[in-house]
Amino acid sequence: MERKIAIPHFYVWMAQVNEDPKELFRFYVAGYVRKTSPGWNLVA
Repeated sequence: MERKIAIPHFYVWMAQVNEDPKELFRFYVAGYVRKTSPGWNLVA
């Protein structure tokens, strides 16, 4: 089953200052999903 959740927009801004923004954004989002939706995993 796949569900979509809203990700805070400032995660994009925070990731842009890193050498690898894509990887850092994925790290932030995975942490956000773990914290706000226990038992769920980041799929994409």
